[in-house]
This record gives sequence, structure tokens and C-alpha cells, in this order.
Amino acid sequence: MEVKKMEDSRMIVRNPFSGLREAPDLDALEDSIFRRVAKINLPKHSDPLSISKTKITVFTQLYENKLRRFTILYRQVKSAHAFHISLCDSIYEGGYNQLLRDLESVLNSMALLKKLKHAYEIKLKTNPLSTNQLRREFLGRAGSIIKSLKPVFARIKTHSTLLSNLPNIDLTVFKVVVVGTPHVGKSSLVSNLTSRKIKIGSYPFTTKEINAGELREGSTHAIIYDTPGLLDRPLEERNNIEIRAIMALKHLANLAIFLVDPTERAGYPVTYQKTVLSSLKQVLGDLEFIEVYTHADELMTIPSEHIICVSNITLQGIDFLKNYILKKAQSWYLSQQGVLKRGS
Repeated sequence: MEVKKMEDSRMIVRNPFSGLREAPDLDALEDSIFRRVAKINLPKHSDPLSISKTKITVFTQLYENKLRRFTILYRQVKSAHAFHISLCDSIYEGGYNQLLRDLESVLNSMALLKKLKHAYEIKLKTNPLSTNQLRREFLGRAGSIIKSLKPVFARIKTHSTLLSNLPNIDLTVFKVVVVGTPHVGKSSLVSNLTSRKIKIGSYPFTTKEINAGELREGSTHAIIYDTPGLLDRPLEERNNIEIRAIMALKHLANLAIFLVDPTERAGYPVTYQKTVLSSLKQVLGDLEFIEVYTHADELMTIPSEHIICVSNITLQGIDFLKNYILKKAQSWYLSQQGVLKRGS
């Protein structure tokens, strides 16, 4: 994976799919190469052999130049972080492994074209009287190689926007996700807990941006993410691909806050919200969850001593929750000191 070490010692894992947005339109690429080769002007005294060799060489070079970026892109995708792999599985037709195979097909097409060029250079030497025919043969076979990639580029273009806009992740910061059913106050809670908003990329199966903010006290800080649109219907009604997108959260977060609306004004009974929590715990495996009740200013009694209660209106309980998160962050940073030293 591409990890960029920042001046403040942070280690940012870049979205390995960002280069997909630059994938060319295959028909336009093919058309531009053929047009440029057709327009090659050589001196009038040039012999047919030289003309054919030049056009074959230029065709091959133009194709390689157009697709050279795929070599770097393939390396980035092949070394992707588990978080990005999980999201790719939920987005790309056929999943992450299919994307790798598609990128390999593009790279293989460049190798095939090189072999084809070499073969026709030999044919031109041994059959100098058939140069025009051999050149046409080469261009026809080269065109077939390009056309064979149409399904590949169709898949890449279909999913390139969503994949290229996935967020980067910081390996050196404690991360918290706020989850819960729609309209329970997740965005408000993130705003109340954090002092600085952070711009984050998009997330599959939601049209909204990921809201995030920074909670900081002294040298301890945490990034808190909202997850809009991910739980707008029961997990049981989601397909496997959508479940994978939710499962990717376990690679993003160190702690999950499940926000419960005990008033049920958001339209979801507490029993249903608890069911969602149970299913999330199953899907997200070892990720630690804490249950937080909102509308603390309206509660007559605290549901349990193990449940934190907050109010996004009066800010009751917000400082307590901040301190709870910061203590968890401090413990995590202590546990990571040896890991980060070995990785630096």
C-alpha cells in the first residue's frame, strides 16, 4: 500500500484507486492512435519498408504511452490496505480480484503488442516486397488486441468515480465511527464532540459525504466519523455486496459508538435499534462498541450504568463521552508505540 509519512509523523494510506479516474475512453484512445499513425509524414524518398517499420513502431509507442500509468496503478492496487480492498469488493463488478485481473489484462495487452511488433519487424525483413500488406496485418491485429479490452475498460469506467473518491486513512490516529439508525443525531453528535471538521471522501451505497471531525486534548487526538446512509434499512434486507461495505468499517475504526434514540421519535423502536446493534456486532467482529443514548435531557432514569447518556441540545454528557474516547485513545496509542516504531 502507498503510505505517505507526514512531517507530523502521521502515516497516511492513500486511496490506491485514485488513478482510475484517469482511465481513458478505449474507443477514443484507439481512434487517436490510428489517426496519428495515418498522418505520419516521412520524406518522399522513403522506401515502403521504412514507412511500415516507422508506423508499426509509432503505433506501439503511442499505445504504451497512453497506458503506461496502469503499471503504477496496478502496483498501488495490488498492495491496497484491507479497508480499501473491502470497499472495492462492495463496489467493483466481480470484486477486488476482478479489478486486479482487469488491470493485468491492460498490462498484458502492452506486452502482446510488443511481441506483435517484434514478430512483424522480422516479417518485414524477410518479406520486403509485402511491406504494405504486412503493415495492414499488424494494424488489424493490434486493433483486435485493443478491442478485446472493451469489457475491461467498461467495468473500470463504470466504477472509477466511486473508487477514486474513497477516503485515505491515517494509520497513526485513533479512529471512532458513530453508527446507528437514521435520524438519531449522529451528525450532531460528531459536531458536538469535535472542534475541527475534516474533509473525507465518499463511501459506497450512500449519496452523502462522510462527516468527520477531530477531538483533541493536549497530544491525544482522535478522528470521529459519521456514517450517513449506511443503516437506512435492516441489515437483513441488504445483499452481500452492501454488507461488505459495512464490514469495511472494522478496518477503518478502533472504536464504534452506537447511538440509540430512546424516545423513538426518529421512527425506529428501541427493540429494532438493539437488533441492529446486535447484527452490527456480528458483522464487524472484534470491533469494540459502546452504547450511547441520546436525548439525555428528557430521560427520567438512566437505562443502565453501562450506558452513556448525552444530549445534543443541552450538551449533557458530552464532556463525559469526550473523556471516555480520549482515555480509549491514550490506551491505544500506548499499545501502538512499539508497532509504529517498527513500521517507521
